[in-house]
Amino acid sequence: MNDFSAVPRLSNIQTEASFKAAKHLGSIAEASALCAHLTVTAPSLRDVAHGLLSSRLQGLVEYPNPDILFLNTRGSKGSIARSMSLTDGLLHALIHGTSTFEKHDVAVYVHHDSVRDAHLIASFTVEDALQLFNELVQVLPTAYTTSLVEFWTSDIDIAAHPSENNHQPRARHVTLTDLRGRLLTHEAALNNRLKTLDLDASGRLNAIVTGASTAGVYSLSLTLPEGTSVALHSVFVATQLVEKVDVLTPDQEVGAAFLYTPARGLEVFDSLAQLNESVVQLLANPDEQAFLLQNLLLADRDGLDDNAAAIAGMTPCYNRLDDPLLIAHTQGIRDKQSADFNHVLTLAQRTKEEMPAFLAQVKKIQCLDYCDHALWHRFEEHCADARQKRFPDWLKDADDWKKDSYQVFETQHHEYEQAADQLLGTLGSLKSYSVWAIDQYVRQHLGYSVDPQQIFITLPDEFPTQAGTFKTVYKKSLLEFVMEGLPFTDVRLRPSVEVPARSEHPAWTYDFADKLVAELDVRINFGQAVRALYQQPEMQRALLHVRDSAITLSAWAAKLQGHLLDRSEELIRTLSSDNVKPGYLLSIGHVTLNGSSVRLKDLIVFHEVRDADEHYVLYAPGAPGGRDMFEFSSWRSLSFEIGGWTKTAAGAQYLVDQVPLLSRAETSVFISSITHLPSKWQPLSVRFMPGKGKNYEANLLELVNHKVDVHVADNDVITPADSKQGTYAHRRSMVVLESRITEINKAFLAITKLRSFQQIAHDEIKRVINNWLRQNGVNERIDPDTVYVDVHGKPRLELPNLGPDSPFPTLTRLAMDGYSGNYKFHQDAVLYSSIGQDLSGLPTEVIDRTLRVLSLGERYMKMLEVEYLDKKHQYYKRRRALYAVRQHCELRHAIMSEYLRGRLTQTQYQWLVHLVVSLGASGLADEPKNAALIENSSVNAWYLEGRLVEGVYLFKNSNNADPDFELLYTPNAPDGLLFRTNAELISSALAPGMADYYYDRVRYKHQPVINAYFASLKNTPPVAGMSFKFEFNPADQIKTLERLYDDMIQRMIQDIDDQTESTDERIGQYTYIAVKWTGTILLLPFPGASVAWGLLHSGISFQRGLIAYLDGDRATAFPLFVGAAIGVVSGADGIRSITVGSPTVGRLIANWAWVKTKPFLVQHFTIGSIDTTPVLTSYTRLN
Repeated sequence: MNDFSAVPRLSNIQTEASFKAAKHLGSIAEASALCAHLTVTAPSLRDVAHGLLSSRLQGLVEYPNPDILFLNTRGSKGSIARSMSLTDGLLHALIHGTSTFEKHDVAVYVHHDSVRDAHLIASFTVEDALQLFNELVQVLPTAYTTSLVEFWTSDIDIAAHPSENNHQPRARHVTLTDLRGRLLTHEAALNNRLKTLDLDASGRLNAIVTGASTAGVYSLSLTLPEGTSVALHSVFVATQLVEKVDVLTPDQEVGAAFLYTPARGLEVFDSLAQLNESVVQLLANPDEQAFLLQNLLLADRDGLDDNAAAIAGMTPCYNRLDDPLLIAHTQGIRDKQSADFNHVLTLAQRTKEEMPAFLAQVKKIQCLDYCDHALWHRFEEHCADARQKRFPDWLKDADDWKKDSYQVFETQHHEYEQAADQLLGTLGSLKSYSVWAIDQYVRQHLGYSVDPQQIFITLPDEFPTQAGTFKTVYKKSLLEFVMEGLPFTDVRLRPSVEVPARSEHPAWTYDFADKLVAELDVRINFGQAVRALYQQPEMQRALLHVRDSAITLSAWAAKLQGHLLDRSEELIRTLSSDNVKPGYLLSIGHVTLNGSSVRLKDLIVFHEVRDADEHYVLYAPGAPGGRDMFEFSSWRSLSFEIGGWTKTAAGAQYLVDQVPLLSRAETSVFISSITHLPSKWQPLSVRFMPGKGKNYEANLLELVNHKVDVHVADNDVITPADSKQGTYAHRRSMVVLESRITEINKAFLAITKLRSFQQIAHDEIKRVINNWLRQNGVNERIDPDTVYVDVHGKPRLELPNLGPDSPFPTLTRLAMDGYSGNYKFHQDAVLYSSIGQDLSGLPTEVIDRTLRVLSLGERYMKMLEVEYLDKKHQYYKRRRALYAVRQHCELRHAIMSEYLRGRLTQTQYQWLVHLVVSLGASGLADEPKNAALIENSSVNAWYLEGRLVEGVYLFKNSNNADPDFELLYTPNAPDGLLFRTNAELISSALAPGMADYYYDRVRYKHQPVINAYFASLKNTPPVAGMSFKFEFNPADQIKTLERLYDDMIQRMIQDIDDQTESTDERIGQYTYIAVKWTGTILLLPFPGASVAWGLLHSGISFQRGLIAYLDGDRATAFPLFVGAAIGVVSGADGIRSITVGSPTVGRLIANWAWVKTKPFLVQHFTIGSIDTTPVLTSYTRLN
């Protein structure tokens, strides 16, 4: 969010070796994330204190919640001098005792900000509270350590291995042990040293890891110079040869020796002496010793941190272990957790430590913070290793000092990203802002904190339909309703609030929750806060540094790749330092398009004039083709480079995305005209506009601020509910409509069970092909969404385009098309994997044969006809009624959206609302009714080139010639316009995706006409002022919304009959196209069902999914490998699940890695030799 830059491409991982490495990294990430997840619900000291107090308060007070009972000290004139909840009071007493509590003018109240008698708890005095504290501080420490024991022995339902399909809940400590074993298994696969072990050593190691053998396994402790021994918990040594001794010495011959540490995993040494020497070196290295010493008890470590001589003088000692290694590892973690808590408590009581610092230490112990950091360190090291091995040649072959400079620039860039993220704080996302706002509100009004995800609001709702009253219940967390809005509700239906027992408070009523949501109004306040933050000089400077460091990094990477010569790199460096030589004219500026003032927001040009010689460098982050930096000797060549991007769909879209949303319709028309007639592009189709600032910093800041302004303005366009034109009541009405739409969708899907043709084709071809592979002894399993097929048998490409615009169909797409002459396999057909999977075991003739016999289209058509198109079906009437109400809500939602965006006047708004109400199926009470307002007005089906466009309606006032009262309703249009005038219809016709939008909504046999229409439109692009008559047939006037469903069904049946007359057609591509149209139209009113259907036009994209997750400049190399590892969790299916939003393991991994890698720090990664050659550390002088 802080840079809005283009994101890194992942093309460098498209090899089989990288895929296998990334697959192991993904499994390591998964196991690590699950280890961290195990401690998420570990009991906190505050939880235990709250529980003890609650049980003792039962029967003494009406609400036995110590978080809402306060010791309030009365100040002068009725003010409050001090307030502390009973829970905080007990924790305070635990450290400082009860003697520090005030006893005069203190009483127990149910409000934190009141000393009024109405809020006084007369039955429970301050003396009662202090007596209770004195009793409970004696048992609280033991109660907490006991709760930890109970926590580790309680069951959790997590599979330690993906193969455990029918796993049973197991104790947490058992699950942790299994997960650690899985970690070691995948780490061993990446460890080249382990791969060289002979069979005996490998077998011995396997027995140690699995716990089959406990002999020859030793714990590791350290002996201080004065003779004291301290144990390293969860650090172990194992030997290849078993010596039956209690204590090992380094000189013993035991074959290979294995060292296990939480931060490094398993390491292999040729001998115990070599292992011992490595441990000694670790202790002598201040940068590395922490990963070993963190396994000491805190009581043992406290006296060592400032004693370097003592640490360096430690001697390793190896004592026999009787338990299996990983079981001992888990037990060591548990023992250290309890011991560390007791030590921290004792120390805090002795030093009278401040409560926040004490609780922060306990929190780290509770969550095993050191273990989580150790796991991340291990994962980062594996990624760094993979990164070094698979560096692109341009970096791998560079001189050491150039590599080191690259690393410095990369680190600087991420440090600046981190600084910007810190300034964002709670404004980093709507969710984080909402959590903060709720906390502030509840603290202010009730005096304590709650978890807004654990408080639930239940809103009953009911409304009439033609099939009877529709009843539903909206139940969401307080956080969700705060973020999404709270619908209006009839209080007679008795809305309610559920608060967890530990958070109960008499003030928690529905009225309080309703008031909280209304006063916070977070969507408006969040947007305003973000805008305000971006206007702050400190934030602007942070973004300036992010952009500047991205340019520096990109320029250096471009130089190493040979994309920039020394002159270009020197131009950027000289400009950024404002060190211009005499006789040189240097400038930096932006690019405008097509003679207008519309900027291409990401593009930055560096310009040098030396006598008559000109030189340009173009910085275009995310540009098509994989380059960010370009150099040119003339503006003409630079201009034609940009113009050349229009030759591909991705390039054209890149240019359209560069302009503000409100300028994209006009830009799309221009780009489309260039696509059709490239000669229209001229040198001045783009213009260079030099900055007017006094120096580089001022000019770059102006460029950054412009991009922020575009971002904010675009956000205003795409979030109409946040518009200042609407009131909170308007936005709340929107939420009612959205909530009903969601529930109607659920009800429709519940009685429809519709699976898209894409889903059926994917699952069936996957089942058939994987069964064949299994039966023929091939271990690989494929996901057909990741397999691309060149059916024409052209020579294999080294770097094929396997993205959304790939010329090759996926295996899923082929299964959907069915067998036809268009897809007849060449004998040398080529298979590509978008994830680098080895497909050599899958013969293309098997695919060819499978496609010939599947006949999926015919089977799917029969299912549609029988299940969904029969009026006698038991659910037909209900589906018809749901469709009508859904359409009404959708229309009302669209009208209000456009009104809030400022695209409709009040008069237009009222006219449209009355027209929609006249169609019935409202389900809303107190609807406006004014027949005069809509006299001679109608809603009509709409035709394009004489062909009916399904789901697009014309709202027309026949008595009013004003074009503002002849509006076309275009739901879910890709350009975002929901209602458009005749002029807007023309100007937006060539916007990205609009041709497909209309094409997909006409009958199959009419689609060639629409295709020809848009082809002619590209030949003669529309110009300003152009118009044509809206087409509609008075006979197709829509009288009621229920009738729409009947009309749609009839048209579908007719179209199916037209296109599936022969058996040949049923197994050919025509059936596929008819099925595609049928499914698309059937699902138009139900977006929830059409999500999967939408994947029809583009395969699941591994790269696209991860690119949406990562951020930063693509010159950065480290995220490349981390992202790949996060994605390939469990082979192809894992990729598919995470890219389509798996709610389980994939999300855990993403959360774990996001916290750890935002920003990506490379402090543990080194390349080259930093101390041999001076490193180029900075281009700029920005402060």
